Amino acid sequence: MTYLNNLKNASKIYLISGPSGVGKDTLINKLKSKSPNYFYPITATSRPKRYNETDGKHYIFLSEKKFQQLINSNKMLEWAKVYGHYYGVPLSQINEAISLNKVIVIKIDVQGVNTLKEIFPLSTSIFIAPALKSDLIERLKIRNSENDESIESRVNAAENELALSKNFDHIVINANNLIDTTVKKIQKIIQP
Repeated sequence: MTYLNNLKNASKIYLISGPSGVGKDTLINKLKSKSPNYFYPITATSRPKRYNETDGKHYIFLSEKKFQQLINSNKMLEWAKVYGHYYGVPLSQINEAISLNKVIVIKIDVQGVNTLKEIFPLSTSIFIAPALKSDLIERLKIRNSENDESIESRVNAAENELALSKNFDHIVINANNLIDTTVKKIQKIIQP
């Protein structure tokens, strides 16, 4: 893992996080269309694919067994079990970005930010927050992929995650119907 040691001083890594339903995927997709030269690693997950998701585009969908094999063979940069499923960043994704000397934008859960900040201390963390708690509930219901129990679990977790936002380098509010404004705020943070 020599390349990780070489990146201890890397400052071109941006970690985007926030609670479930805050709009991270939507923001990243919009950011990709406006800043295609950045590198956006694709997160691996053991959760089932939603009806509107494509393997290799939205996530790398793996069985729990395959995900555990990657963990055991040290092929995950970081990983966590969230809402009963594994999520993580494959090392191969980061190797590719490093070899291309790209600005790296990683979408990651709040737990993972702490791990990556230890590996990349000069990375910049950006917490995406809702304008209102009710916005999260509305977005989770609109995406129609969660039952009421799951929504309640995600909203409860969001309260804990919001409390941790003070540990981030930047907090960006993602208000409903203002996605372009939010993306511009993120771009200002990322652009030198």
